[in-house]
Amino acid sequence: MPGRVSLPVSGSRATSENQEWKYPAFLVCIVLLCQVLFLAAEKRIAGRWGFSLDDAWIHATIARNLASGFGYSFNRGEWVAGSTAPLFTIVLAILYRVLGDVVWSAKILGIMFQSAAAVIVFRSVQVLYPTRRDLAFAAGLIAGISPFLLWASLSGME
Repeated sequence: MPGRVSLPVSGSRATSENQEWKYPAFLVCIVLLCQVLFLAAEKRIAGRWGFSLDDAWIHATIARNLASGFGYSFNRGEWVAGSTAPLFTIVLAILYRVLGDVVWSAKILGIMFQSAAAVIVFRSVQVLYPTRRDLAFAAGLIAGISPFLLWASLSGME
């Protein structure tokens, strides 16, 4: 009909684009809550912060030595190729320089990457099934709060 004015509907594209950040943000909050629960259990069980795998200490020691000016070495001054993930070790060394604690540097990296992985899974499923936000959220949630993946993200390994 000529002269007819259409008003924006609450479910319009403009409104949904403005709300697009809420699902990933909620997902990250849930992942962070689960990470905190895992960290609390670690502290309660072990009595101190550390790593559940001995290989993580290899990365941590090389990163600490690298950040402290002793080179890419396990024993100070003895250069080795002992790290199976040199990029992770270098990033860990940079974060160690900032924070001064190699254990928390690795845990923070793990938390960041676990949260990012959950959002990436959410977005990937959202692209595959644009009308199924519930499916995308469930997939991101499964990836984000899987007990094995939560444990692995806090293990100090890449």
